[in-house]
Amino acid sequence: MLIGVGLAGIGRHVEVVGWAVWFAGVAVAHDAVFAPLVLGAAYVTRRAPAVWRRAAVVAGTVTLVALPAVLGFGRRSDDPSVLPQAYGRHLVAIVTLIGLVTGAVAALNAYARPMGKAILSIVGVLLAIWLVFMVIGMIISALKFLIWIGFLAVIGAVIVTLISKMAKSS
Repeated sequence: MLIGVGLAGIGRHVEVVGWAVWFAGVAVAHDAVFAPLVLGAAYVTRRAPAVWRRAAVVAGTVTLVALPAVLGFGRRSDDPSVLPQAYGRHLVAIVTLIGLVTGAVAALNAYARPMGKAILSIVGVLLAIWLVFMVIGMIISALKFLIWIGFLAVIGAVIVTLISKMAKSS
């Protein structure tokens, strides 16, 4: 039903032909441009370690999101407050940071596997203990809440009983 309401709103407030062309264009752009690029990147990096493939996915996603700002789409000469930053340098810095963090993770995976496994085990145990205490705290607070509700219900019942006995006696 909500889809029907949305489509009716599109029909009333939007030029349907232009919307349909845009919608079809997005599908064509995905199938003709983005999907082959992703498949090609997956083919090229198929022998790379998983940590570097993940970094490539993150860097590619960040680049794709930042590309309109880097290219200056929407920048206006009469309003300097629109896109005022050096987005190209920022993108390079972020992708470089992704590469540095990935290199550090790859180095840790290569040279510190036993220590990393022990550290992750300790962190996992600490998180499990924290979770248990959080759950116990939540259960105790729920019980306190229910006890207070029960106490208020008993007080309410006593008050109603006293009022009804006073009404009968007069």
